[in-house]
This record gives sequence, C-alpha cells and structure tokens, in this order.
Amino acid sequence: MIINERTIAENIKRYWMVGIVTFGLAALFGCQQEVNVPSEIIGTWNTSSAKYKDRYIQFTENALIFGLGNDQASVNVIKKIKNEKDQLMRFFTFYYRDLEGEKWTLSILYFPYQDNGVFQLQNRNELWKRCL
Repeated sequence: MIINERTIAENIKRYWMVGIVTFGLAALFGCQQEVNVPSEIIGTWNTSSAKYKDRYIQFTENALIFGLGNDQASVNVIKKIKNEKDQLMRFFTFYYRDLEGEKWTLSILYFPYQDNGVFQLQNRNELWKRCL
C-alpha cells in the first residue's frame, strides 16, 4: 500500500469521526445523572407483619436493597426518584434496575411525622419502620 497525502488525510478524517461518535455515545449512555436518596429515607426498614418476617427494605444513597430472608438480598441501583410532597406525607417513586439490568419501580407513601417516620408501599397496608 502506497501512503500519500490523500491516504493520510482520509485516515485522520476517519479517526476524528470514530472519536466524535465514541465521545457522543459515552456522553449519552455513560454520563448519567447521579441520584441521591433523601436522607430521611436512608436506612433499613422492616414491618411487624408476619407476611414479611425476616424481610427488610434498605435505602442507601443510590441503591435499594430488598432483604429476601435466609440471609439473602437483592441489590438494585436507583436511576431516578420522583418526589411529591404535601403537608403530612411524601410520595416517592423509585425507578431502579436489578443486577440483570431489568427496570422496576417502587412507590411509597412516607409519613415523616408519624412514629419518627414510617412508610407504606403503594396499595399495601403494612407500615414499615426504621430499624434501630
């Protein structure tokens, strides 16, 4: 192969295009906004309901962990949080992904002024309290 100015110019152009496309894809998919769970929700929560014996829900700054019993847990990365407030409660919707990448949501009603903060899962009656 003979290298001339035209070949060099084409290669430089090709490398620039690859670089621009790579940078664009990285910016689009790799630089996601960091999500921070509100401090009032961070912690481990359980309920006295017999149905959820040995179960817990834990919120960290950017993860949602479900205690599944028998010392097993499901760790999930929170991607987005929607927060609606009124005077007596807050409605949170957590958009998260499991370790396989599947998308899920969890919605809770948080009552900050009841028993130092409790929450209910949407459409459920059990009250979840922070573990001390």
